[in-house]
Amino acid sequence: MSDIITELKEVMLRRIEPEGEFSYFLLPYGRNIAGKHAALKILKKERLKEYEKIKSFGKKSEETDEEFDKRLLGLLSTLPFEKINQQEDDTELLSVPDMFRVVRVEGIDLKVQKLEVTKFFRNDFDGIVKIREMHHGGAQPQDDRPSRWFQIYFNDEETAKALLDRGEMKYNDKTLKIQLLIDTIHLSRVRWIFNKIFHNNLRKLLCIPMEQGKEDNYILMYKIGRPTDDELMTFFRNLDSSFENIVSMKTVLQDYEGSHTPLGVLVQFENKHDLQKFTRIRNKLIGGNAVKYNIMSEVLKEHELRSKIVNYMVDDGPTPQELTDRRLIALRTKKKCASDVIDQLKSLYPEALDVKFCNVDSIAIITFATADIAHTAFRSQMDHKDVTPLNVMPLAKYLEMRELLFEQDADKLKSLKEQEEKIKNNPVVVENNVIKLSVPIEMRVNKDKKRKGPPGQAPNQSRYPSKWDNRRNYEQEDAIYPWEY
Repeated sequence: MSDIITELKEVMLRRIEPEGEFSYFLLPYGRNIAGKHAALKILKKERLKEYEKIKSFGKKSEETDEEFDKRLLGLLSTLPFEKINQQEDDTELLSVPDMFRVVRVEGIDLKVQKLEVTKFFRNDFDGIVKIREMHHGGAQPQDDRPSRWFQIYFNDEETAKALLDRGEMKYNDKTLKIQLLIDTIHLSRVRWIFNKIFHNNLRKLLCIPMEQGKEDNYILMYKIGRPTDDELMTFFRNLDSSFENIVSMKTVLQDYEGSHTPLGVLVQFENKHDLQKFTRIRNKLIGGNAVKYNIMSEVLKEHELRSKIVNYMVDDGPTPQELTDRRLIALRTKKKCASDVIDQLKSLYPEALDVKFCNVDSIAIITFATADIAHTAFRSQMDHKDVTPLNVMPLAKYLEMRELLFEQDADKLKSLKEQEEKIKNNPVVVENNVIKLSVPIEMRVNKDKKRKGPPGQAPNQSRYPSKWDNRRNYEQEDAIYPWEY
């Protein structure tokens, strides 16, 4: 493994991006490539000789080409970063306040050289420190996903604002889209959560039949193979003798077009207390497989919550706008325990009046005495290993972004709703201890071909980026496995 990395780092390295994430690039001066899959594709296309050399000594005798590529993908994220001097490092690793002086520009034709772009903007605007050319790499250009954009770094917010306030701006008769880099980053975070609405596995879970009024007593265990009834009973008895009186255990299969895919085992406990006792037991194994499970009542509640613009529950009733303006929202908190998240955020924001946590999608709401105090707290954030500053934003902005995404994906959501209704009408067969769901392997929804910006918004001043921000740059952190929606 170390030999592969030794050879690989002679061809490719990682580069830290201003957003706090990283890209890949081919040595010596290759363009930025976002994502390890795109990086491997570019490596095989542009440096085939070096790739074949790595493969010749790194591939195991029993490995197929596909298996070697899969292993190589895992190693890409361990590549070292390019070495930069301290002066460059201070410029590249931007803090949240600095993000308000970096402007992102899209829409310039790929044939235009960076030098021409630099001259164009420097002639018209003062205070430009530098201009960086950015690429996705590995993907064919699409109408809704730019393959290239520019990031313009200004001395301060005032000089950046001059570009943002220019109004409609064209380059070679093409209308440019211009916005702050921090808006791009924030929307990518918001869209990542929003897209969970479309996870096909959720639709399968919603089809599983349960006794009405007793949904709190069910779990679905998955990734445990195909254990027999005796193996399951032995498993529960070994955990705790009180689990002997389990109401039922049924294998759930996806029975569709000749495919019989096991989805898991639906377990009904005697009561909610027994279910909670089961969840508190650590290191549960069946046949050497670690037991993973979904609590079915939470699945239903989470589906309902994610389908709303306000996708969290921290208040007893509707939240007034005045309270929303006094709040920040922290997304993708790394601590899983609610009390840990709350304690951590209280220490980071000592001026906060209150911190509340919603388990759905690990969202925390931070409340301040006034909107001004909340704004100051947002603008003066410091880096922290567990709470990424760029995952924190004003709650009003978060809700505005979610509302915009619901508007932009209205056709897709409508198509999804129609698919859900069809699935509900599909037969569900229960035979002894087996539940067979007649559910399609994949949900296909109609996507709108063109995105429409908010009414009355200038073409280059759309509030937030369009759906290309759905790109996945989060590598391991964002990996969602079946059922872990």
